[in-house]
Amino acid sequence: MKKHFYDQRNLPLGGLVCPIAVQGDRDHFEEKFAEEIHDGSLVIAAWCGSPRGMLGYSACGLLLGAENREQMQALMAKVASMAVKK
Repeated sequence: MKKHFYDQRNLPLGGLVCPIAVQGDRDHFEEKFAEEIHDGSLVIAAWCGSPRGMLGYSACGLLLGAENREQMQALMAKVASMAVKK
């Protein structure tokens, strides 16, 4: 992912969040993170959801990229806001 984050988008910080259980289905997630997906700072590496959203949550693996620590923390906080609360 070095080429995707650093070489192509100048995002020197990268991280992997996996697995994480998030509320809703993939469509809902992609709507909430449309800007980050479009600019390449968030890549969905894996997704597993129940048929027809019966469980109300999905499990996923995400790759995150950011220009600096503050941006990474903000992106991680936004992702965490979608996480299923225990």
